[in-house]
Amino acid sequence: MTPQPFSPVPMQPIRDPVEHEAAMAEVAALWGAERGTAKGDRLDALATAIDAYEARTYPMGNEAA
Repeated sequence: MTPQPFSPVPMQPIRDPVEHEAAMAEVAALWGAERGTAKGDRLDALATAIDAYEARTYPMGNEAA
């Protein structure tokens, strides 16, 4: 049996609230996917993209009290 070539799911940065909501909905649908599977990899990539978007959009600084 010949192994299948690796074909990553295309990802792009999350750029606005609409894309953020869509990504969050997809995460909800993928929640619990096993690591090392296509769904698990997609979940990991989405979580990374969401984290980056939220860090840019809602920065948590170290403001002095």
